[in-house]
Amino acid sequence: GTVFHVKLPLTIDTDTEPTALETGIAGLEIEKGICDPAYILLAEDNKINQKFVRTILTKAGHKVDIAENGREAVEKVKEAAYDLVLMDVQMPEMDGMQAARLIREDGFCDLPIIALTANAFAEDKEKCLKCGMSHFIAKPLKQAELLGIVSEWVDKREANVVCRGEKRCPGRKNRCDG
Repeated sequence: GTVFHVKLPLTIDTDTEPTALETGIAGLEIEKGICDPAYILLAEDNKINQKFVRTILTKAGHKVDIAENGREAVEKVKEAAYDLVLMDVQMPEMDGMQAARLIREDGFCDLPIIALTANAFAEDKEKCLKCGMSHFIAKPLKQAELLGIVSEWVDKREANVVCRGEKRCPGRKNRCDG
């Protein structure tokens, strides 16, 4: 085990755009004001994914709370007036599909719940929708897609076209089928 120490005289170029190291996440150039700021719950157990999604959303002007698992997400939805929930499907203690079903059963029919999952097959999407999720985003997440879907669903909710405050969502099963 040889250890080498090297000193390099470097200067900071203030005339160029910040690098990925300076901004924290490569390629994040987010324009504020793309949509109205929203209050979003991110239910995600992976710390790296939490940081990535939170950075994208907060740079776009949104406020983000984190739930580490499905059980925590269900409790947080009862305590705060979120505009949207981003729900990882596979989490400890309670998965995202069970959490979505419980949120719907608790009467939060008009709250958009967007599934986040690495399982991108049609049958996975169908399972998420049957459990009460509103939309589906496959991982790895893409910044433009995430912001576009958040904007779309926040706008729909604000326009009061999602379930119109009914106790249960019409056309959706209120339990998961596997």
